[in-house]
Amino acid sequence: MHLLNPGEEMPTCFDGWAPHYDDAALQPAFQAAHRAVLQHAQELARAPGRALDIGCGTGRLLQLMAQRFPRATLVGADPSAGMLAVAAGGPGRFVRATAEHLPFRDRSFDLVVSTASCRHWDNPFAALHEIGRVLAPGATLCIADLFDPRRRGFPKLQRGAGLLATLVATLADAGLIVRRTEVVPGFGLVPSITVLVAERPAATPTAPDPTQPTARWLSGGPRLPLSAPVRVSPLLL
Repeated sequence: MHLLNPGEEMPTCFDGWAPHYDDAALQPAFQAAHRAVLQHAQELARAPGRALDIGCGTGRLLQLMAQRFPRATLVGADPSAGMLAVAAGGPGRFVRATAEHLPFRDRSFDLVVSTASCRHWDNPFAALHEIGRVLAPGATLCIADLFDPRRRGFPKLQRGAGLLATLVATLADAGLIVRRTEVVPGFGLVPSITVLVAERPAATPTAPDPTQPTARWLSGGPRLPLSAPVRVSPLLL
């Protein structure tokens, strides 16, 4: 485990919830999302060399990925210092960053995953373009979220209903191709979870190896400094 440039303390609601987040009532729904993402990732990515979890939270999905892909270099990104402090006890390397400002070089990852995270992105358009940038040719993207709750009376959950259309419309512009979508059972207030799987078309360039020293695989471009204030959307659940 290795924490990369965690930045300064910036308290958020996620930071305060981090110590008990894995005991939250909706964890079974998040676990269902994890299982669905892992299934699609194993079918399409098979044996990724480098994998990134955006909005990794406490690192639960990365723990499962370490078991499923034992030879992969695993990286978790999250804007919450509290979440990363918990995640640092598990496998992988961790960096404090938002989806809109990923501090990695182009074509760095064979697999990018994100579960119950994109609802909190400030700018889904910018985030998908960043994801497209760090995906290697032939690499896979798996997103799972609460896009279309069936039950009424939960406006915070229903806010994600239009997000799926935004993501799908943006993928082609980001250079990605939608390979499949699947609706899987959720839990409690989240009766269903939608999984969106996309891929960057294969090409000849070779992805850089992020297992090398940090300076070689962290982006040197004008990305958001990890020590700068990061805006986090209000928690929707």
